[in-house]
Amino acid sequence: MKNHFSNGGFGDFYTDIATSMYKQPVIKLNDKIFLDGLTTLELYAQDFAGKELETLGFVYKEPGFASNQFVVARFSVTCCTADASVFGVLVESESASKWAKDSWVQVRGKLELRKVDGFDMLVLKAAHIQPVQAPKDPYVYYSYEAPSN
Repeated sequence: MKNHFSNGGFGDFYTDIATSMYKQPVIKLNDKIFLDGLTTLELYAQDFAGKELETLGFVYKEPGFASNQFVVARFSVTCCTADASVFGVLVESESASKWAKDSWVQVRGKLELRKVDGFDMLVLKAAHIQPVQAPKDPYVYYSYEAPSN
């Protein structure tokens, strides 16, 4: 499996993460792997199309979004909270409009590949969305550690 991802030229770190994530029946994009996992999904978008993914975050919406879209998002901090940036996965669901901005949700569904401005992008077609409590630490960080499997 590792050989499958090693042709991308993105280095052993992301190859190891891609291999670990791909083996999971449902990819769990949790706090520890959130940012590195998002990067991996972006680098290998075609390979992860059709895979199931589960993650949690707050509902983030932009003015240009369709009524069936939101991002399940987390904040990442590089230096201090003043430089926090939003990272996440675009979710599509018929119930998207019922979820309030900044409410916390857990989302599970299938990743679909889309072409956006000539680039491959994964969209999470939600099969299940449920409200959750915000985690004690709402921020996520790059781990810089390859998975241990």
